[in-house]
Amino acid sequence: MDLCKDRLVSGGRDCQVKVWDIDTGKCLKTFRHKDPILATRINDTYIVSSCERGVVKVWHIVMAQLVK
Repeated sequence: MDLCKDRLVSGGRDCQVKVWDIDTGKCLKTFRHKDPILATRINDTYIVSSCERGVVKVWHIVMAQLVK
């Protein structure tokens, strides 16, 4: 998990990376890997996530798109 302002990002064995609003507790966005998530980081613009297969993905939060 990682925190930036009022947003929290989490990743789990379900292969999903989720962005949460910490004020409301609602899930705002979900991104997917093919394997369980090992690590996540978030800033104002991007989420970086990695999975058990060694794949690292960079997501643009607002556009909800895979950047790299």
